[in-house]
Amino acid sequence: MSVGWGIFASERPSVAGCAVDWFFFPWIYAHLNSMGNFLTDAPIENVPIAVSGWINPVFGIAWLFQVVGKTHQLTKMLRNVILLMLPFCWIVFLSRHVYPREGYFLWTGGMLLVLFSSELENRQSALESASV
Repeated sequence: MSVGWGIFASERPSVAGCAVDWFFFPWIYAHLNSMGNFLTDAPIENVPIAVSGWINPVFGIAWLFQVVGKTHQLTKMLRNVILLMLPFCWIVFLSRHVYPREGYFLWTGGMLLVLFSSELENRQSALESASV
């Protein structure tokens, strides 16, 4: 990640460090403040951080359900939830003046390839059966 003018740190924040921090953000916020103030203090900052922190765990669950292969509807639902969660990262990036680099795009592309690999496989098999 590249750092904009808004973050003063001794070293650049890593994407992995941000993902871990954002995952634990709701619990840390509830510990330091009242959870009732979570949405009233700064909803434009708090909600996107909390949602962005849950992208990787939800992806892991979706991948696990996809590998098991018995819950197709749940897998499709989690896939759509992840697609809806991705723009929340950009809100956090813009509000904290942190700009994603290559790793963010590679990770996002890799997640999308994993999530939609079964759809790509189904399309290819449908094209092969139609051409035969």
